[in-house]
Amino acid sequence: MSLVKYSKLSNYKIKKVLRHFCPDIEASKTAYLIGTNRNTINRFYKLFQH
Repeated sequence: MSLVKYSKLSNYKIKKVLRHFCPDIEASKTAYLIGTNRNTINRFYKLFQH
């Protein structure tokens, strides 16, 4: 599944976001670890929850 249409993040970074989402790592910490904006991570976390 490609989520590129939702963001300019590469598929590689999206997979890293998903790996951080599964063990309930906070969005702000995930953003720091990946090097992207917290709001971007929040948007993906909301997508993953549904």
